[in-house]
Amino acid sequence: MLKRIATLLLGIGLIGVGILLFIAPERITVVQIFIRFWPLFLLLAGLVRTAGYLIDRHPASPVGGLMITAIGAVLLASNLHGERSFLQTFLQIAGNHWFWLLLAFVLGRVMRQYMHRIEDGPRPQAFSTGAIVLMVLIAGGGLTANYLAKRGQVINDINASVSSYLMSSNHLIDDEQPQIFALLPDTQLFINNFRGDVELRVTPQSQATVKLHKNIYAAGNEAAVRIAKSISLQINSEGGKYQISVNAPGVNEKFTTTMVIELPHENIPAGVEVLAEDGDVSIENLKGGVTINAARDIKVRNFRGPLNVRTQRGAISLETDEKISADIRAVSENGRIQVTLPEDSKFRLDAASNNGRIRLDGFEQISYQRHERSLVEGFNIGMNAPLVNLRSDKGKIRLQSSGLALAASGDDN
Repeated sequence: MLKRIATLLLGIGLIGVGILLFIAPERITVVQIFIRFWPLFLLLAGLVRTAGYLIDRHPASPVGGLMITAIGAVLLASNLHGERSFLQTFLQIAGNHWFWLLLAFVLGRVMRQYMHRIEDGPRPQAFSTGAIVLMVLIAGGGLTANYLAKRGQVINDINASVSSYLMSSNHLIDDEQPQIFALLPDTQLFINNFRGDVELRVTPQSQATVKLHKNIYAAGNEAAVRIAKSISLQINSEGGKYQISVNAPGVNEKFTTTMVIELPHENIPAGVEVLAEDGDVSIENLKGGVTINAARDIKVRNFRGPLNVRTQRGAISLETDEKISADIRAVSENGRIQVTLPEDSKFRLDAASNNGRIRLDGFEQISYQRHERSLVEGFNIGMNAPLVNLRSDKGKIRLQSSGLALAASGDDN
């Protein structure tokens, strides 16, 4: 009997589709019909399940069948009214028609109890704890969806984000030529890349340059090139200070950048400050003072200090073959810290990790004032030497030797 009903309902659905094709064969394609009327099959499936319960108690409860029927009917009505955005349709349905879904659930529970037969076993409870929780969730979700549906801008923003994610791919676009700027002795350099990485190194070249690599998420190369034209470097000079930043007015699409800065040996800046709110920072061969505030990994190579570096969720790696001449401070909120210094450097040590281990390799001359698994205090040779201050909340700290220091000009240690 159940198979006959299912066959009948399926046949009715197919006949309906055939009539639509016959009425408007030129204006309506099969794909268009399926997109608009696919909830009809959901509705029919729900009716079959409900009929099965009424006839021979298969399935054992009408709740599922009634809810599927209600969902199919609401989706079909929504499609017929011309809703095209999936998210908009979902919020519209959930916000305006949640009551019918709740009513179908309640009706199914009531039917299951009052149409119960003795041969079916013990009479089920109409509203159990789980059923009440589900009813509250349906009502709460519907009211929330109704709130969001009335705010079109929220829907548009979410739709734009979803569409951008599904339809976009990465496109790497570089500036044609690096920008040249005049770096004078004792210059202060401020670098701000709010959406990407910073790479800074000292090279044998005679001029200071900066170049921007742009990683654009767009639906095609043409769109990526158009977006890239709105992202540029901004270099401002005032007195003895240079500020280099990324300028992207009106760009709402997702993108990241890598700022590559190369400085000449002759005019090394007196100090460098780097801010990378959502990126990594890498610095090589810089002997002046460095301050870094980054979101991810920080790497500094061939330095003499002073250093003051902090990362939110990355690791810190500091390495030099020369004796340090100024204080070093490194703070990692969620990552590890690794520092490599010459064994014969003079320094004081203050290292602490709240949830990690501290490991020292190769410094036999360190005199410990306090030495625990997560806290080390001590000094190497000189009490008045530079301070190496290391702090990690959740990561390990490792201080290791790079061997004897290389000879450096002006080294008085």
